[in-house]
Amino acid sequence: MNPAAVIYVRVSSEEQVRGTSLATQERDCRAACARLGFSVASVYRDEGKSAKSTVGRDGLAAAVAECQRTGAALVVYKFDRLARNTADALSVRDALLARGCRIVSCTEGEAAASPLAKAMFGMASIFAELDNAQRAERSRRGMAERAEAGGWCFRAPVGFVLARTPAGVPVLAPDERAAPAIRAAFAALADGSARELDAARRIMAGTGCTRKTAYAMLRAPIYKGVLPAGKLGPERAAAFPGLVDAATWDAAQANLSTAQVGIRRMKANPATPLAGVLFCAECGHALVGGFSRGRHGGRHGYYRCPRCGVSIRLDKAEADVRAALRAVADRRDCLAGIQSNLAALEEIEARTKTRNAEIAAARREVTKQEGRLARAREAFVAGSFTLAEFDAFRTEAEARLREARATIATADKWAGRREEFVNALLEIAADPDRILALPPVAVKDALRALCGRVLVTRDKALRFPSDWHPHGESNPDYQDENLAS
Repeated sequence: MNPAAVIYVRVSSEEQVRGTSLATQERDCRAACARLGFSVASVYRDEGKSAKSTVGRDGLAAAVAECQRTGAALVVYKFDRLARNTADALSVRDALLARGCRIVSCTEGEAAASPLAKAMFGMASIFAELDNAQRAERSRRGMAERAEAGGWCFRAPVGFVLARTPAGVPVLAPDERAAPAIRAAFAALADGSARELDAARRIMAGTGCTRKTAYAMLRAPIYKGVLPAGKLGPERAAAFPGLVDAATWDAAQANLSTAQVGIRRMKANPATPLAGVLFCAECGHALVGGFSRGRHGGRHGYYRCPRCGVSIRLDKAEADVRAALRAVADRRDCLAGIQSNLAALEEIEARTKTRNAEIAAARREVTKQEGRLARAREAFVAGSFTLAEFDAFRTEAEARLREARATIATADKWAGRREEFVNALLEIAADPDRILALPPVAVKDALRALCGRVLVTRDKALRFPSDWHPHGESNPDYQDENLAS
């Protein structure tokens, strides 16, 4: 009885899936099996899957599992069908060889028929990874050049379709099915005839996108014909027109709410306490924290600029901050620096006490306006107010309510942070290594008070303000808004 073989075929792109590459690989693998005396037990396929990683490739996992279970040989068209990553290729090879399975390529021979063949398999894996890295580098360079020329390098946003200029530069063209609704939403928002929520609903109804996408679209500069800043460079004019003119887009931005109604805000994450403390040295935007899964399942933390892509590993950033604080705490005048910041805090406390009358007045204003609104509703129902009069009265009363409630909310928000701030400063003096274990808000306040704006450079290094010295001195850039807005 002929020994069994399992055939595995793979292509990376959807174009290859629709073409003949998979069929060609399978045909040649079956011919090799007939030539070598194998009987084909199974054929597994991964369609449109990259070989940069083995994660998510169900066909490969099933083929390897069957070979390990039955002892069948694994037959591929080329060894780079298994992996274009040296570590993954060697891992698959060793897992099969440990069970006595053979690995055969139609075009490159057997992976471990001899010590030389084993070495050649390793060399082929190295060159496959090198080829992948070089192609990725060429792709990034080409994308940057296209962006420099004003071209578009990504999937078309809602309201556009992909097209090309006569010179072959990828650009965007209006999607005539969705563009009218987007233009109407921007126009209504610009002239004030629609609120942000109404404009977002028009986009959702005309394009079928989600609410979150609609809110993001209202802020995206691509709709006025400007490429956004990002990994491919700074903001620049596109080589194609937007869906609205710049004046309409700018007028719409002036009427957008800063709170981005309808978009869920994430709370401070204790696992990333430096988010909002570190800033991008390229564009000045605050870095956000996050975690990613590595190739082998590990969890890796980072801080990253959402605009420019400047990033730094979480462990490195936190180690550098601890080292800087340790340099402060190790000096004799550290306590003087802490006391100077506490003195600034006492001044803020004193000014806050003078605002107690304003806060009490705001609370009285809330009660007053709520009563006026209730009486106005009763008068409108009784017919004493026309609809226009009631709308004007309600608009004026609600504006006063918002202002008074904002004053109260600000006072409540900062009241609890002062005690945490004092504790954080004292914690730095006692043990700088424990600072990042404190609540994120307290960490942010304390570090901004002592260090100012800490910048992260493109080469993944921290840069402290030029006027900050590790002597425990008070930072002159520390302003009132850090504790009492």
